Amino acid sequence: MVLVIAGSDPLGYSGLQADLRHLAALGCQAAGIPTCLTEQSLDACLEILPVEAGHVARTIGLAVDGGVAAVKIGLLHRPEVVSAVAVALGATGLPMVLDPVLAAGGGASLVEDGTRQAILDLLIPLAALVTPNVLELASLTDAAPARSLDERAAQARLLIARGTEFVLVKGGHDPDPASEMCDLLVSADSVQPFVGSRYCGEVPRGTGCALSTLIAREIAEGQMVARSVETARERLDLAIRAAMDSGSRRIVIKR
Repeated sequence: MVLVIAGSDPLGYSGLQADLRHLAALGCQAAGIPTCLTEQSLDACLEILPVEAGHVARTIGLAVDGGVAAVKIGLLHRPEVVSAVAVALGATGLPMVLDPVLAAGGGASLVEDGTRQAILDLLIPLAALVTPNVLELASLTDAAPARSLDERAAQARLLIARGTEFVLVKGGHDPDPASEMCDLLVSADSVQPFVGSRYCGEVPRGTGCALSTLIAREIAEGQMVARSVETARERLDLAIRAAMDSGSRRIVIKR
């Protein structure tokens, strides 16, 4: 079973609802815990209503007791919730995929003051894999967005120094739109590029959420991190292209 801990998107394009939908499509048992409630349109997050941190922690405990093989963590709106998640999961030894959602696609912040630092201090040391895009990686490392693969690898290793084993730097927000789309899997002693073509046109919503969830599913099935990333990227690419061909903003994962 995969445990998803993420913000609620009532429209189901991203966040908790989409994650659970993707896992169900693959026949994967899943449990879901909302960290916040949101009011969203197709193009913007209008308001965020926090969920009480103690409730999040208690629900995690109940879910873990029910049998969990991997955890995907998405939007954590407040530092108190980051702390609650870290305490609830810290002794479990479960492999965790952390998608450090900090801002909406349009750039508006989705987290309260102190959340970024709490993620750095409390959750990154527990995560098996962290999946920032180029802009999130820059924020987490107090740096300008990386302009080259070498810079991305160097920034990723700053997160590895905090305790995570792997960082997957997603290339979709590369400042150079003419470059190849390259996701970079970095560990303390290796760098593995996953190169693909850039999409022409409007990409569906929730691609980053979907990728981390699909990786967590593969890890729950016993796959190593690199193979999990490869399989997840292949599934997501097919879903993105199918959505764009049909003019849909919604990702539909298929077996």
